[in-house]
Amino acid sequence: MQAEQAQQTQQACDEDATDATDSRAVYDEASNHQNAPESCDETQNDQLTAWIDWDKLYTTIGNNPPLIAELFKAFAEESETLIEQIDKAITDRDADLLKSSTHTLKGASMAIGATQLSECTLEIEKAAKSNQFDNVSPDHERLHQLLRNTLGETNEFLGNAAK
Repeated sequence: MQAEQAQQTQQACDEDATDATDSRAVYDEASNHQNAPESCDETQNDQLTAWIDWDKLYTTIGNNPPLIAELFKAFAEESETLIEQIDKAITDRDADLLKSSTHTLKGASMAIGATQLSECTLEIEKAAKSNQFDNVSPDHERLHQLLRNTLGETNEFLGNAAK
């Protein structure tokens, strides 16, 4: 029931966000949604949310749609490689690769204002530093979910910016 309700709310948001023509409009639309859990430790179902902290992003780089678009494109490319490295590191129990790839993804996430994604990568990075692979699975699953959601929001922005 909750998943169906969240999907209906997401569809309504997607329809509303389609009308956005600049980054500020996307920000205004996104800021009207509830925040999702802020750490990987919380396992409740995701609710409709802004995956990008637009206030933080605007504070850092201003309302500069071309620059935001370039950051989002670079993030999409880099995150694909990094998530593959993270998956491999967890499978192989390679703490060094896991530390470096999560650290890099954390920094890239912070650069685009993806606070929740950054916090989740931090939790996995901490586990790697202490060589604790046994309990990383829920955080790893959450990382994939947060990355998909973040990329969805960045792609939405890029689609709106192209109009």
